[in-house]
Amino acid sequence: MKRINTFVKLIVVMLIACLALTGCGAAADGDIAAVKDAGKLVVGITEYEPMDYLDDNGEWTGFDAEFARAVAAELGVEAEFIVIDWDNKFFELESGAIDCVWNGMTIT
Repeated sequence: MKRINTFVKLIVVMLIACLALTGCGAAADGDIAAVKDAGKLVVGITEYEPMDYLDDNGEWTGFDAEFARAVAAELGVEAEFIVIDWDNKFFELESGAIDCVWNGMTIT
């Protein structure tokens, strides 16, 4: 169990690093500072079970949603999930409507 906890912590740290590096240099510091100042990490999300889905209480759960919460906790903020149209993910990011997407977005 301890090995799994260490692995999860390593993944969380790697995700935070990825989030920080996506802003390229000094802008990355500004992005993280903006998230911390706002007190929340706004996550663009789509329903894609088992990665992200609503539980019986209407709360987002699943692998990606739980990782997003873990990263937000590491940053000292809350995760706020906003449902987005996946085809508009870049517009949502560039406009600042969301801070990140968390549904299997890849470079390609």
